[in-house]
Amino acid sequence: MEERNADGEDFATVIHDLHEKVKINIEENNQHYKQYADKKRRELHFQGGDPMLAHLRKERFPKGEYNKLKMKKVGPCKILRRFSANAYEIALPSDLGISPIFNVADLYLYKGDGEADTTMAELPIYTEQQGTTPNPLEIECILDQLLLKTTRRQEYFTYLVKWLNHPLEDASWLTEPKLIKLDHSGTES
Repeated sequence: MEERNADGEDFATVIHDLHEKVKINIEENNQHYKQYADKKRRELHFQGGDPMLAHLRKERFPKGEYNKLKMKKVGPCKILRRFSANAYEIALPSDLGISPIFNVADLYLYKGDGEADTTMAELPIYTEQQGTTPNPLEIECILDQLLLKTTRRQEYFTYLVKWLNHPLEDASWLTEPKLIKLDHSGTES
């Protein structure tokens, strides 16, 4: 025969009720957080061929390639394909050298005349229609050389390169392997 303890059963009932109240409270709070997050969410779906402006974040560029004077948006670019509701591949100018796959948060529908459907602050926009297509990067001269590091009697250098038909402010530092690759291919990759 089992003996039951009334105090133990009362305690178990109180704990069970407490867990139910906590569970309901968590569900209510999660619903409140979801409603708040949904206010800021923008649900966008684009079709192939739609003209877009793409926001170029600093993180998209290789280390040492980004400077503050780079364009902030590029476009109009056409959507090539859709990977998911959040990822699209777009046709970028060939001289950018970054991945063409963008998150929907960085894409804005192009309206024309340099305007975009955006809630962000106004950013400089490069448009192909303005006729200011950037020149492909070609080395004009090497301005400076800097010893990057020495390892096992091997010296690694970095070079300050001035680009042909670009102002001196656009000069950038390149490592030796990248400089050699650029020199052999004729364009930066």
